[in-house]
Order: sequence, then C-alpha cells, then structure tokens
Amino acid sequence: LIYKNTLIAVLSALIVSISYEYIQFSGWISSTAPTLLSVPIYFLGLWAYYREKKWGLPIAALGLGMSIQLEIFFVYLIPVFLIFLLIFKPKRPSIKTILISNFILFAFASTFILTEIKLNFAGIKSLVHFSHTFDDSQISYIDRVVLYKDKFFLSIANNLFPTYPKYAAILGSAIAILSAVFLFNPKINKKEKEGLVFLLMFVLSPLLMLLFGFHKQPWFLIGIPAGIALISAFLLSKIRSKVLIIFLVLGIAYGNIKALQKNHGIGPPLFKAESSSLLSSQLAVVDYTYKESNGEPFAINSVTYPLYHNALWEYHYRWYGNNKFKYTPEWLGGEQLPMYKYLTRVNKTNNQIYMIIDNTNRIPKGQKDNGRTWALEQGNIESEKQIGGFIVLKIEQYIKNQNDNTN
Repeated sequence: LIYKNTLIAVLSALIVSISYEYIQFSGWISSTAPTLLSVPIYFLGLWAYYREKKWGLPIAALGLGMSIQLEIFFVYLIPVFLIFLLIFKPKRPSIKTILISNFILFAFASTFILTEIKLNFAGIKSLVHFSHTFDDSQISYIDRVVLYKDKFFLSIANNLFPTYPKYAAILGSAIAILSAVFLFNPKINKKEKEGLVFLLMFVLSPLLMLLFGFHKQPWFLIGIPAGIALISAFLLSKIRSKVLIIFLVLGIAYGNIKALQKNHGIGPPLFKAESSSLLSSQLAVVDYTYKESNGEPFAINSVTYPLYHNALWEYHYRWYGNNKFKYTPEWLGGEQLPMYKYLTRVNKTNNQIYMIIDNTNRIPKGQKDNGRTWALEQGNIESEKQIGGFIVLKIEQYIKNQNDNTN
C-alpha cells in the first residue's frame, strides 16, 4: 500500500515470517503480545487515511483502541496522530467517518476508559508520573536515553541479525544513515520519500515515551517490528543486484533460525523472561506436587507473582491438573476474588502440604522469607525442590507426627 511495489512487499513479509522477535513473542501469553498486530493496524489505517481511503481512519481507530486496551503505555499513539496530521496534512474526513471512527475507538477501549473513570484516572496519572511510579525507571534522563537507545537497537537486531546482538548499534546506525541518504537524495521520487518518512515516524514513535520515563521493560517497543521489516525491505529493494538481495535475505534467515534453535522457548528477547514465567516450569511444579502425593489429597500455598493473587495456580490446577490427575488440591493461602476461587480454601488440613515460592526478583526477599516461615509453622520441611524458577517446599505436618507418636 505504501510503495505499490511487489518486491518490497515480499521482502518485508519474508523478514516478518522468520523474525526471531516475532516468533519468540508468538508463544508469550500476555495482554501485550497482540500489540505486535494492533500497532501496525493503527499505522496501516493512518496511511490509508492519508491516501484518502474511506476505511483508513476507522481502521486507525481500531488499531488505537486495541493497543490502548491491551497495554496502557500505547496512549503515546494519540500524540503520534497529531504529529501525523502536522507532517502529512491529510484531507479532512467527513462527519460520518469521524463518528464511525470514534465509535470504534471507544468500543474497543471501553473497559479501559470505564476503569480509568472508576479509579479516577489512576493509570493515566501513573503514566504521567512514570519516573516516580516505577522503581526501575528512577534513573537520570541521560541514563534513560542511553537505555532506550540500547533497547531500540536491540529490537532492530532481534528482527534482522539476532545472533550478533553486540553489533546492534552498528546495524541500527547503518539503517539510519541509509534512510537519511535516500531522504535527501534528489533522485528518489516524492512518493518514496513520503513512504520512508511515514515508516520512520512508525519506528521512532516510541521516542515520545522518553517525555514520561523509560524502564528496563520496554513495552512500547513491541509494536515496531513491522516497521523495521518495511524499512529494511525498502532499503534492500534499492540494491541493484538481485543476487546480492537474495544473499542478504538468506543471511537474515540463517541468523534468525540459528537464534531460534539456540533460544527457542525462553520468551521475548526484549524482556529477559524468567524461567518461572514459562509454562513448562509452571506445569512441572503441578506435576511434582501430584506425583509426590501419590494420588492422595494435598494442599498448597504460594508466594508467586503478582503477590496475593492465586490466578496462576487456580488456572493450572483446574485445566491441567484436574484433567490429568482427576482431582485438585486444597488452597491454604489468602482469600481470593470470586473468579479465582476454583480451589477449595481451607484454614487447616490433614493432607500433605506444599509451599510454592517464585524465585523472581520482582518479589521482595522478605515476602519469600515469610513463605518459609509459614511453612515451618505448619510442620517440618521434608524436602526442598528447585523446579524451573520455583522452590517447592514439601511439608510434613506436626499434627501427623503427633498422631504417629500417639499410636
């Protein structure tokens, strides 16, 4: 749609189809992962609106509503729209198009908007005061810019040459220089330059978040891989030798496949996923508790992320544990919200007890220590098992010991 060029379309599709970052995200179950699709939909709509397609603005509204609904950080796409208007000066839409677009936007972001109103715009306020709200964002502005630069270049490398992340800055700088060369080259026609300016706006749009803050989890960079693929495809298409283009594409494919073979299943490369966040680790804990109990009833408690919410184990023991072993454990932790009350909550039990502690750094050490203290209050720690990113304490209850002594 941007260049009316089959070669660029095919090259960008190939880059996306073998992208290490895209494929690693494909197995990551979170609200943020679908923004790999919703953000490009937003920019697709903007370009179509600029080209006077009737469906352009409604599609942009759809992408914007989806993105904000999925992850609050993507409100930065709203000022991107203003920048787009200033740069491209698209034709003013009809009242009907404006009404349809607003209806779509508010429909898809409705629960987010209602939640913000109910909580007195707590999410927006936390975003505005970003550098004071998040502990790992409380760094100097210079450090923030350097961190952003490193993560931005890493995102480029993870879509083109992920096997050599140490050269990410060189790769990113080369793309920037080549883009500048084509922008100021008088031989490049106006339409191609417009397309390149639009794609640069797409890829560089997360820079707006530097006005608020930036921390070690760069959620707002998730939406740009499609833009990276398109810019890369445009630059590759300018190479006169088709043999060289094929050679470079094969090199990109080889690098991505090697990275996938080495790191498949560890989660998104931008976030350094902890092993406790992997499904394989979580289900291994479920299997362990059942097998150690030898088919007998048992109870669990946990210190897992997020604290005080048992959604993780309620879910896994319901869909996986119950289907495989035909029964579920009791829950000895705090009272849960109704949607997380699948496991029967008890205050005391005569069954085998397990305390599951997540090793993640997101949980303070004091909370993990409290978990051990709770376990010791129930009885003797019979065994301590490291499973993935979890420590599972098997507890031999005092009440059982007393019964044995009585007998």
